[in-house]
Amino acid sequence: MKSNPNIQKSIMRLSVPLVTAALFLPALGTETHGATVIIDGIEVTEPAAVILGNADGESDTTTVKNAGAEWNFPGDINIGKAGSGTVNVEAGAKVENFEYGVAHDTYLGTTTTGSGTLKVTGAGSSYATNRIYAGLRGDGEVTVEDGGKLKTIFNS
Repeated sequence: MKSNPNIQKSIMRLSVPLVTAALFLPALGTETHGATVIIDGIEVTEPAAVILGNADGESDTTTVKNAGAEWNFPGDINIGKAGSGTVNVEAGAKVENFEYGVAHDTYLGTTTTGSGTLKVTGAGSSYATNRIYAGLRGDGEVTVEDGGKLKTIFNS
């Protein structure tokens, strides 16, 4: 899939405190084109799996930060599928990819041109998934520091 040169880099900031949002962030779907999304202090639930850095040459970043911020989605996440993707979980935020009690997988650097980064930092910050495939065919990096937690649950 080629990038559309008419689509400019987008920045979406969601920061309405103590609100539960059930919405689809179009910047995170399969048509990403250099998106930056910041989820700050609210809960966001996606209706589908997530792809960041879908095409070669594209770069997408999602930052989930501050206590009360949660990002949930019911499927696998590809961070840097063929392009570059980054997920930052900071300052007490939580990310989970579960659906009906079943955890899904996280892929970083899915194809040979893909590069994915997952960083979980700060006390209370957590990322929960079934399995993590870092550098599946491309480059993958996972960093957990300063009290952040990474939880993997293998569904048998």
